[in-house]
Amino acid sequence: MAEDQSDPKRRSARQAAVQALYQVDLNPDMPTSALTDFLDGELEDPQLRAFAGQLVKGVSTRQVELDELINSNSDNWSLPRMAGTDRNILRLAAWELLHSDVPYRVVLDEAIELAKTFGDARSPDFVNGVLDALVPETRRVAV
Repeated sequence: MAEDQSDPKRRSARQAAVQALYQVDLNPDMPTSALTDFLDGELEDPQLRAFAGQLVKGVSTRQVELDELINSNSDNWSLPRMAGTDRNILRLAAWELLHSDVPYRVVLDEAIELAKTFGDARSPDFVNGVLDALVPETRRVAV
């Protein structure tokens, strides 16, 4: 049986990944060892640490591509204008849509939950709107 992609444990790994990405966004010169230490402190389970690390590495190595995709699907909102938390949630979700086999509905649901946790009252709707526009470019969606 396949692992539940929206399992609460995986959500905790996504939360840690968003926090790590936010830290890098604020301090682009942050050493990789500091990120590893952060994830080690946030997640006890080695599999969850590995999953969070994969997310952070994936977003970091593809950030230019992800930012272009997000920019082209966020009407009237440039990346610098977005809240840092929203920007990094969108990067994480965009990476999962492009580079994982997680069902797109799960990616959207998880991103909305992250926005509820880390964003302001408008963040869940904003994240949902941008990702809804982005899904057709990243996945074949049956209508």
